[in-house]
Amino acid sequence: MISKENTQVLIITSNVKYIPEFDKDLVANSITTRKKDFIKNLIKNIKYHSNLKDFIITHDFKIDNKESCFYQNYLKNICSQEGIKLLTSPSSIKMPSQISATIAFKRGLEAVNKEYFLFWEHDHIFTKKLDWDLIKDCFINGGKMLRFNRKKNKIVNEFSIQKGFIENFEMIKECDFNKNILKSNFYSNGPFISEKKYCKDLWNRIDYMYPLWNGNFGGFIEGPVNHRMLYDQFNMENIDFDKVYPIFLYGGKDFNPIVAHKGDYEPSYTVNLFSAKFIIQLLKKSLNSIRKIFLKLKSK
Repeated sequence: MISKENTQVLIITSNVKYIPEFDKDLVANSITTRKKDFIKNLIKNIKYHSNLKDFIITHDFKIDNKESCFYQNYLKNICSQEGIKLLTSPSSIKMPSQISATIAFKRGLEAVNKEYFLFWEHDHIFTKKLDWDLIKDCFINGGKMLRFNRKKNKIVNEFSIQKGFIENFEMIKECDFNKNILKSNFYSNGPFISEKKYCKDLWNRIDYMYPLWNGNFGGFIEGPVNHRMLYDQFNMENIDFDKVYPIFLYGGKDFNPIVAHKGDYEPSYTVNLFSAKFIIQLLKKSLNSIRKIFLKLKSK
């Protein structure tokens, strides 16, 4: 059964993203990772709120990017000081981060040597301490994955349809064994605790046809996972779907977030500063900003 002793922390990190699905000339640089003692403070936050001590950090390392090289050396020093295993997953700045990060996720999962693990993208922090009795109750009652809520929990009994299309396909319902745990039909790369075998099977049974997971399905590995889950939800009986996807949400109805998303990125362009494309992009962004200001003033 799940316990602090047989649960390992897997942190996934990168300080550079290449996202050609939005703009093939755009590279996003993390502001968060530049902060002094960023990783040290993150490790301290997780240890304090979860009482977990065994960590692996997996770095999606863009080997042909200067900032990424500096970050790799920083991670090596921190992991050496903290006695933490660093797993380096090399990639290229021209390799879409949806692919390279997904590869890093899977390599990190392979390196987990305990039955359960806490999955953690680096730009999150705990805001409250974990209730291990609640976690144990979830897994005792058949749960295989327990997600930590990043927004206030709301009961959602059906797809949210806006302007004639499904805007949100996450449904959140009360479960039958604990009022402080909710049932979800949705996977997220936000922090969660999972049985390693279940998560490995979940990640392996899906299609990785880039760019399949653009749009509403989310970035990185959550896109193809949710794409498959939605397919199964449309084509399975509810009881069968719940057996295949025993995914739950921490906290009951109206429970406030237990984790916060702190990620912040700034763009840099790979095109020449004086190229026509760069100037057009700059003008478009300026016009959009002016339009937003105008609409805001008009609404007052």
